[in-house]
Amino acid sequence: MKRKRFYYTDQSFNYNDLIIFCAVIMMNIALMIVSFIFSQTDPSDYIVDITATTLLFIFNVPAIVHFTFKAVKMYLFRRKLMYFMANGKKFRAKIIDEQLGEPLYESEIFTVDTYHPKVKFYDSSVGKEITLTSEFPICASFRDALSSDMVTIYVIDGIFIISDFSPAYTEEYSLSRRTLKGSETEELIEKMDRKVLIIYSVAAVIVLLLMLALKITAHWVFT
Repeated sequence: MKRKRFYYTDQSFNYNDLIIFCAVIMMNIALMIVSFIFSQTDPSDYIVDITATTLLFIFNVPAIVHFTFKAVKMYLFRRKLMYFMANGKKFRAKIIDEQLGEPLYESEIFTVDTYHPKVKFYDSSVGKEITLTSEFPICASFRDALSSDMVTIYVIDGIFIISDFSPAYTEEYSLSRRTLKGSETEELIEKMDRKVLIIYSVAAVIVLLLMLALKITAHWVFT
């Protein structure tokens, strides 16, 4: 299993964006292959070209809109991060826990969760220890993605953003792998990842075959 990255959901492209991108690419390739096959069979049949162009438009426009909004969100979040770093109070904090957020990706096979880190730090201006929970979700659990639970945060009106942390460049150095329980969990996830890869590969082939069958049926109907 690849190393998990510790970043905010609006800070970078994430797993959900990758799935959308791969799905669109697969659909485009399938349509181009089918269109090429039919064009070689009957070059004078323009219905195939019109149908392929229409389907390409239907599949690609929502993806373009999605990635445009994603790019805007990434830009706005980076501005927010710069604002916190310029105007917020800087503290060295410890992540003590996390809360589950809205799923980043959810299906019948598996779910990718988001997390709201809970930090504890000492504020000398008020003379006491403060505990805060992040309002902004992160794509990975700190136990899987970090090698240390100590982070740098910037706080404005009780809202904070994590700006500096120690990533686990390999799974062996992550916080969860330092315990037997974490190691067993990671091994289970690795096995699940292999099953998911096989299932999605088979599903991709089925989708391509269905697209081909639909194109053949449409060709017979219109001709």
